[in-house]
Amino acid sequence: MQTTLNLKNIENQANLVNPIFANHETFHPRFGWLKKGFDAVEKNSGIFLQDDAPVRLGVGKNMVRSMRYWCNAFKIIDKNNSPTSFGEQLLGNNGWDPYLEDPASLWLLHWNLLKPTCEAAAQKTFYVKQ
Repeated sequence: MQTTLNLKNIENQANLVNPIFANHETFHPRFGWLKKGFDAVEKNSGIFLQDDAPVRLGVGKNMVRSMRYWCNAFKIIDKNNSPTSFGEQLLGNNGWDPYLEDPASLWLLHWNLLKPTCEAAAQKTFYVKQ
């Protein structure tokens, strides 16, 4: 029976996941949000921060924040709200699958969501009752 725990691998993988909580505003990624968010930042990288973003994007205020989170988590936009090269290749006007009609695109997005650094991990806090 093994009585030791090798923490070396865990320490090396610590930067692969960025645990966060509730940036998705309780919304799962809705169909069309990735394309809509990608197209919006191509035209205006500040769209998600503007007061009229809910009107321009046609969603609620919390949904704007959620859309921004999911676009960033799937790595189709970067931290500066600019399209990434992956986003351009997949969703751009001449991209592989701009309207996500091919199921393979969903697999590719899923892989991209979970590759390091993963922004889709929820942070959980445990409380010990004393």
